[in-house]
Amino acid sequence: MRQEEAQTWMQCETRLVRCADAIRMHYKVYGTTPPKPSSFGFDRAHKTHGIARHLVAVARDWFIIWMGFLSYLIAQSCTNPFNWPDCKQKDWGQKGALPKWYMVLRQEGFPEDWLSGLLTSDVCDFSRRTPRTGIVVDWTCEDKTRPDLQWLNELNIPLWFPWTVKEDDAITRDPTKAYLKPPADLIRSTLKCTFANPNLPLASIVMQRFLRVNFVTEELDKAAVQVLKL
Repeated sequence: MRQEEAQTWMQCETRLVRCADAIRMHYKVYGTTPPKPSSFGFDRAHKTHGIARHLVAVARDWFIIWMGFLSYLIAQSCTNPFNWPDCKQKDWGQKGALPKWYMVLRQEGFPEDWLSGLLTSDVCDFSRRTPRTGIVVDWTCEDKTRPDLQWLNELNIPLWFPWTVKEDDAITRDPTKAYLKPPADLIRSTLKCTFANPNLPLASIVMQRFLRVNFVTEELDKAAVQVLKL
């Protein structure tokens, strides 16, 4: 990478790190900071051109990780009890009021044009039109450091988790988590895909151990009905 480009990337990294640290410290958001993109060595010389290209590509994609981290911090700040817009702006209930985190970063010396770009970027867009990878979570295990699942769901963060008898029993004990149950159509299509597989012994094991159904004696439609009752 040319020195000028490396300097531009380094400036971008420095600003992202400063921004994340300012929000995290101001709102006391717990969490582990991701490694910096420069930790992959985009600003250093390497033994071969191939290695250099690979590490530059990894570092480039790692900026997306930092965008996600910053998005998470901003979302956390918006749930803070004292997250009110600055009193010098419009009333907090009016459209167009600036969020408190914006004012915090302004006081930290961040340029106004950069803050405006951040506010209107995908980092601050929690609608479904913003693509997000989501998180893998075992929600049946209690974790006090994990954000509330309903909060993540309301922010349209995809939640990935296995669906087994363990999860089903957890919802039976706590119906407030029923929103985590997969849609009936998804279960039905998964069943059809599973049992369309020519590997019948595998399908039989799935039926017997997970669905509590005898694959030899039960028809697929009956099995699907039983699954939907779980």
